[in-house]
Amino acid sequence: MIFTNARLIFPDAIREDLAITVGAGKITEIDAPLAGANDSVDLHGNFLAPGFIDLHVHGGNGHDAMEANAEAFRAICDYHASGGTTSLLLTTATAAFPDILLALTQIGKVRGQIPEIVGAHVEGPFISPDRAGAQNPETGWGLEGETF
Repeated sequence: MIFTNARLIFPDAIREDLAITVGAGKITEIDAPLAGANDSVDLHGNFLAPGFIDLHVHGGNGHDAMEANAEAFRAICDYHASGGTTSLLLTTATAAFPDILLALTQIGKVRGQIPEIVGAHVEGPFISPDRAGAQNPETGWGLEGETF
């Protein structure tokens, strides 16, 4: 498929004189537009940009990654895709180690079924009660393994 008549966003400029060829979900060529291409899509001067990769996603759509199930993961991915996120790392919250392990295990199991999930970001269980930020210090673990 070839996308034409778009404003392409590059790190240093916006260009309007190029076409993007996509095959198997990946950009295969950026070149001058070809006249009369059968499989072209006219984007009518709209912007065309790469999808966003989010490296820190706790949840979305009323769900949290710590729910540790495919239904929650799918809802989270659908929500973030609606804003342009094409892939993400599901992020654990500070919690007891078994809860984090369960979430990571389930993320690993569904990764091949939900293509937006490219991995996990582990937050906790080690967290300072003095610098917990948005994390719940009641569920964090100290360096010696005690909860605080």
